[in-house]
Amino acid sequence: MKLRIPELPLTVEIDLRSGPRYPTGLAMFDAAYRLAELVAIRSDEKIFPAIERWRPKLIAIDAPLGLPEGCCCTDSHCALRLPWDHA
Repeated sequence: MKLRIPELPLTVEIDLRSGPRYPTGLAMFDAAYRLAELVAIRSDEKIFPAIERWRPKLIAIDAPLGLPEGCCCTDSHCALRLPWDHA
């Protein structure tokens, strides 16, 4: 018997740029929560057209798509882990 995945809304996550030197990242996930598209946008005016093209049901704003500068992972044994993972 094949399991049927219910239709879920498309989701877009936006990692807003911290200044003109850096891009804004947009990640679109399909109904099965798989990454469908990842883009870097260099101007704020291009954010809305990209979102309108995908027509998502859910938008997560300022959802980081990467780790902070200087961190490589969340492994508690790694010297370059996130700073708040000291427990």
